[in-house]
Amino acid sequence: MKVSALIVSALFALFLTLTVSSFLPISFAMGVAPGNCMNEYDGPITAFKLSPYAGVSLNPSNVAGGLTIEVLNTNSYKAMMTITEPATSSKGNSNPGQQWFNTSYPGYGEGLCTGTVGARQKLRVTMGISMSAELNPSAADNYQTTWSTWGGSTVSYNVLWVPSPNNDIFIGVANYALHVAPGQTVTTKIYVVSVEDYSGAVTMFSSGPSGLAISESPSTVTVSAGGVTSAILTVSASSTIAKGMYAIELSDTGAHCVTCTNDISVKVK
Repeated sequence: MKVSALIVSALFALFLTLTVSSFLPISFAMGVAPGNCMNEYDGPITAFKLSPYAGVSLNPSNVAGGLTIEVLNTNSYKAMMTITEPATSSKGNSNPGQQWFNTSYPGYGEGLCTGTVGARQKLRVTMGISMSAELNPSAADNYQTTWSTWGGSTVSYNVLWVPSPNNDIFIGVANYALHVAPGQTVTTKIYVVSVEDYSGAVTMFSSGPSGLAISESPSTVTVSAGGVTSAILTVSASSTIAKGMYAIELSDTGAHCVTCTNDISVKVK
């Protein structure tokens, strides 16, 4: 593919809103290397969420075993990132500058400079992501996507781009890393989403080690086509369970959710 075609596809795929107490423009360029932004600030990513389905936001870093979302290749999803700027730029001053970040969503590494930011500000970035022109629209493509800043941690997750749904539904939870003390109970919200056009009942079940009592309330929910509904997952630790890390699995009895990642870690402390 020619470079000009890559630029056009990237520009059409990119929808970027920056908020630092007001909306800011973005400086877009192919492959900007770190250190080449104006008075560059190299703040870390301090929050990251995906909005893959209606009404559901997920934190990839919070998912035990890694997050995979399924998206029809004619649709898109939103990536929402917060970067907290340091007290000084890489030049050692607190003058206005730009933040550098990198993403692999176009199908290759893409370095970007933001609009003007300042010291200690929280930069909020929302991007609408469509399938890369590098992928085959006629086949299912499981593509790893990463986001990073210079010297900061990397956020990583997988997107299964499909020409038609593999899953009727998606089952996710608000918190994939639960903490509970012996003899105590913890809860988190369950999201059940119709990925495309499934409409009907979904009955959930969970499994885990002895010493953890797991339940869903209600265990059966009804979801409308393209909609989302919720339930509550409750995990109770027995008073005699040993401290440590445990894993529980959440799924559905009708096998509507075939490739979902539903392993939830539970730390008994």
